Order: sequence, then structure tokens, then C-alpha cells
Amino acid sequence: MIISEEKFTHLYGERSGTTCFMRSFSDSPHQAEVLFRLDRLGKRLGGLAVMVIGCSTGQEVYSYALMCEANGFKDYTTEGCDVNSTAITCAHKGACHLNWEGPDVFDTFAIPKELYRIEGKAPDESRDFRKVTIADHVRAHTQFFQHDISLEPLPKTYDVVACNNTLPQPQRGERDAAVQNVVSAVKPEGFIISNHGYLFPKYIVQKHFLR
Repeated sequence: MIISEEKFTHLYGERSGTTCFMRSFSDSPHQAEVLFRLDRLGKRLGGLAVMVIGCSTGQEVYSYALMCEANGFKDYTTEGCDVNSTAITCAHKGACHLNWEGPDVFDTFAIPKELYRIEGKAPDESRDFRKVTIADHVRAHTQFFQHDISLEPLPKTYDVVACNNTLPQPQRGERDAAVQNVVSAVKPEGFIISNHGYLFPKYIVQKHFLR
């Protein structure tokens, strides 16, 4: 059963998640090492198209773009969708909060400093509201749009579909439909990166999940 937007907001409030840089690689172990092994993806696929479902304010999308740039991909696109229009507006600006990951996260993944800029004073609390501005030539490879994966499939397919901490959340549509729409968004030889593999059919996990 599909719940109206008004009723959903009454029950659960405005849908707005919070994310951080390199979330895929923290929540799904070994993904960075496997995904960005150039002989596996870069040479086989040529270009690389990535979709982040439930991208919030864009940190995860920009993380994939930074990883692509740092690992020598030239023909790549990293896109993100989210149900929250305010989050998408923030993502478009290309300036995101660090949140829970400190600035060392970029050094951990060998991201060159010319690809980003951090502004602001280091915080005294756990959440870091310093602003990270992504270089314009990296932002040029990114796109964001509003979309509810529980209501309809994405308009095209991707080499990598990331969906972390999204599917278990309350959905306006059916969760099974959301899962199926995630699956339909990945190319036949593409990969799904999710920390909720238990929601997917076993054959999908075996075929599309990185191990």
C-alpha cells in the first residue's frame, strides 16, 4: 500500500537523513579496495556510472567522485537521489559538512588535497560541521535529483548502485518494491553496495554484491 506524502509526514515527520564522507567504504567493509581496483572495473567497464540512493546532502556521492578522480578514472559520473528536496538542494551546492568523519578520512583514502577544501574551526563535539568544498572539475561529474525508490524505478541503469541505511527506513511504498527498484537499477555486470544485504534475494547477493 502506498501512503500519501501528507500522511507519511504526519506519521514519521520530514524524511531527512544525515550522511558523511566515505560512508559506503565504512559501512560495507573492503568496498574501496575492491571497487577501485582498476583492472577489475576501470579497464573492463571503460567509464563508470555510480548511483547513490538516499544520498541526503551529497557526501557519499562526492566521495565516489573523489575516489574516481584519485584513482585515474576520466569517464565517470556519480549521481545521487533522495526523497528530500531540501537535502538535494544542499547537495547541488558542492559544499558539505564533514559530520562524523574528521578530515583524516581523505588521507586514509589517498584523496589529493587539490580536490577538496576544508573550512571552519575544528569542533569540540562528535559531529563536525566544518564545510568541505569539492573542486569544480570533480563536481562536474556529479548529478542530483529527487526520487522515491519505493514508488518507482530509476530512469536508467548504473555500474554501481550504493544504498546504505536507506531500505530499512519507513517507506511510502512497499519495501519489496524498493528492493526490486534497486536491483533493476544495476547493469547486468554491475555491483550493489549495501549494508542491508539480508533484504535482497540470495541470488542477487551472489551475483551483484562485492565480496
